[in-house]
Amino acid sequence: MPEVLDAIFTIARGVLQLTDQQQAIVEHTWGPALVFAVAGSGKTTCMVQRIKRLVETKTVPPEKILAASFNNSAVQDIIAQLTALGVAPGVQCRTLHALGYQLVRLAATRKHLPGEWLAGQDPENMHSRLVGQTLTQMAMEQGIDSSELNIDREDLKNQISIWKGNLVYADLEAAALPEPALKLARQARHEHEAYLQAYRTYEKLRLRQNALTFDDMLLSGWEILQRFPDILQTVRSQYRIVMVDEFQDVNFAQYCILDLITAPQRNYMAIGDDDQCIYEWRGASPEYILNFEKTYRAKIYTISDNFRSTAPQVILANEMIARNRNRYPKHLSLTRGFDGQTLIHKEADDLAVARGIIAEIRRLLRSGEAAAQDMAILIRLYSQTALLETALIEAGIPYRIEGNDPFYKRSELVALFQYLSFAEAEQTVRRQGLPADPQQSGKYLQMLESIVNTPRRYIAKDFVKSAVQQAQRQRRSVVEVMLARKEELKGRSRERVAEFAKLIERLIRKLSQPAHKTLAWLAQEIEYKDHLLAISGIYEVGITKIQTVDALVEFARTTRLRCGDFLNFIRDLSRRPAAETDNPHALRIMTIYKAKGLEWDTVFVPGCNEGLIPCAAASAAPGDFPLVQDVEAERRLFYVAITRARKTLHLYHSAEKPLSPFLAECKAETLLEEVENMTEILQQKRPLLRRKELERFCRSITRFHLERYFSKWAKESPGPNRTYARFLLESLELKVRKAEREYQDYQAKLQEHREALQQFERGKAEWRSRISRGAVVVQKFKSALYLPGAGEILHFDRLRGEEVLAMSSRGVVGTVDFSRMPEIGKADLDWKNSQGRVESVAPDGSWLSARLTKALPSPNHPQFSPPAARPPKELPGKTRELLEPGFRKGLEVLKKLLK
Repeated sequence: MPEVLDAIFTIARGVLQLTDQQQAIVEHTWGPALVFAVAGSGKTTCMVQRIKRLVETKTVPPEKILAASFNNSAVQDIIAQLTALGVAPGVQCRTLHALGYQLVRLAATRKHLPGEWLAGQDPENMHSRLVGQTLTQMAMEQGIDSSELNIDREDLKNQISIWKGNLVYADLEAAALPEPALKLARQARHEHEAYLQAYRTYEKLRLRQNALTFDDMLLSGWEILQRFPDILQTVRSQYRIVMVDEFQDVNFAQYCILDLITAPQRNYMAIGDDDQCIYEWRGASPEYILNFEKTYRAKIYTISDNFRSTAPQVILANEMIARNRNRYPKHLSLTRGFDGQTLIHKEADDLAVARGIIAEIRRLLRSGEAAAQDMAILIRLYSQTALLETALIEAGIPYRIEGNDPFYKRSELVALFQYLSFAEAEQTVRRQGLPADPQQSGKYLQMLESIVNTPRRYIAKDFVKSAVQQAQRQRRSVVEVMLARKEELKGRSRERVAEFAKLIERLIRKLSQPAHKTLAWLAQEIEYKDHLLAISGIYEVGITKIQTVDALVEFARTTRLRCGDFLNFIRDLSRRPAAETDNPHALRIMTIYKAKGLEWDTVFVPGCNEGLIPCAAASAAPGDFPLVQDVEAERRLFYVAITRARKTLHLYHSAEKPLSPFLAECKAETLLEEVENMTEILQQKRPLLRRKELERFCRSITRFHLERYFSKWAKESPGPNRTYARFLLESLELKVRKAEREYQDYQAKLQEHREALQQFERGKAEWRSRISRGAVVVQKFKSALYLPGAGEILHFDRLRGEEVLAMSSRGVVGTVDFSRMPEIGKADLDWKNSQGRVESVAPDGSWLSARLTKALPSPNHPQFSPPAARPPKELPGKTRELLEPGFRKGLEVLKKLLK
């Protein structure tokens, strides 16, 4: 098997040997270009080599090239590679945020903006500080604590970032944008008015302080280009070549900035992969990259070689993502061969899934087959971590959760733990009085202040504080104090104090029950899920928190503990330092979103079940059908997960729920069995190769898009005995030639039959034409009492002899005179079932002429007899398989491989 680095490229005489696909991109000089670069394709190397060629051929000075990417680590990688290649300094490598900041600095330097915009800016922390100031000011204005605002701090931060990244303003009218900009910008909308108010307050505070956040680098940068033509002209002249990596991740603000600065010459190359567009929730859209060709009339290039994963991951990823309709047609091309695994594990339930994953990780660590930093667990939602974390803690395996706290420290769960803990403490206080220990009593009273307005009950902060102070003085229950003083309050507030006291009373009685039942009851009783949605600025975040609560209930069920023991279990977890944020050797758990751009030797993906992959909204009604674009977004997300594995991918699902439709629809288990069959043949694990296996191998080459691999990268050959494999191949070729002869014979007979049918149809058409032209002449019987007039209907009947009688509705008229009818013969028609309409009558009444209105051919007419040639018998299925283009193509690849 080729080593990874050898597969990517070879170094010969100190020159980097690029693939044909990469070379084509490197040689692109002028005009717009779009590069579809699949996962693990080494696109940064390609980008850097193009810059190197442009600089070394003196096509463009280095300082006139902008190489932009999505994050700072990617930019640093570009800089490092340029330096290693000895490219002359000056290339403008920066993130798109840094590009925006460059515009802000330029505007301030030219006095378009106040000078304060350049002084003492701290964009990394400014956003958090402004959100804090916003919530504090809003709480002060309303006379409440900021925790009672029904605004989640992190959600507000994310929502403001999303708004700004999509050119959505807190007050669009006040922004006073130029007319062209108003066509792109929008006014903020949100289902929760509190978030809109917070955005307006945030912006007032920011402008008052002349503060600049990362998001404002983009929004303000775009505004500057729209407002100040001199800056737009400067930037356009500065960058003659623009290259943007990870283009599928750009938001609307970034897209518009790039559109403006590349407008004059459009020497603009976008590099990305629509199949990896997974950040739509923050403003990215696959449409930006999919419409790039049409918008800019760009030349399209594709890098299909995947230098990361092995056949079981590559083939599964291709089969799955091909079912997306809104995508550019392409596939991953294998380079690293078949020395890897993708395993689908079916476990009894989610607990068994967690234990199965941790058991395998433990085995790999103990055997030395893998280090913790070479593995990762990728989750769809943070709600999945509870069972995984406890299993890791029990196994003594250090871990860290990227982008979130351990489950027992998450705010949406801590509130529920505080309810249970307070009920426990309240029960004790009622029996024994308030503890003398200030620390214990203080903790009890702090818990009350935390839960009394969660969810918001609008119980006045001053009233709660006064009740706490009285409880401290009298060493008694704070709930009893509040209940005794509720008459001090008015109307609904008084009722809410009573409701809260009743809730705590009922909760105390439920402490003896299993924890999962009490937690489920509590969440329902306080309408906690509605509360989580109400305080979430982003609907999907609210749904995730709801699912985290559901996961807690399920986790509590697996422990089989009652409330007190469960709380002690959680407290014990929180005291154990298993979650190690700074330990580089800790196992990493992260969402698939966080895993984008990363890779590991071994990847574990739990939750491969319907409802999680793809993720269904918790509020969706049973039987609801998700939108196609949502399903395709989820399929892209799963595609990213699959393509993170370098060697081994473990996909786990619970038997309690249906398998993920993404795996079911591509028959993943059967597919992987087929890949395993190919692997056994290539790795010479079978003592004897059968012809049927060789036939199947040929079909798989084309089906799995392996032509490029076997022609360019492969070092394996099928079968333990090449001579015997060639013998089988020759035998197979003989069968193919025989099938070709059978096909040719079949085609000849089919052609004969078709010609006979055509002749038959031509004859029928000629007969109809002749009949339609002719008229029926009837010689009147002398004895006929009635002669029909023009327009009357005639019927016919054939006598035993040769005569054909004509009759009207009033009786027999006469006989058909065929001697006066050159176009119509006696044998042409089924006269009994034919009809005519009188057209004319002879002046003397001796004959009349009629036009046929219903003409049925005689059953024995030779023109209507079936053709003599019958259709040939269909070719056998086996013969058709040998003649399939995909099979023939695979056979040719195999012949070259065995030379």
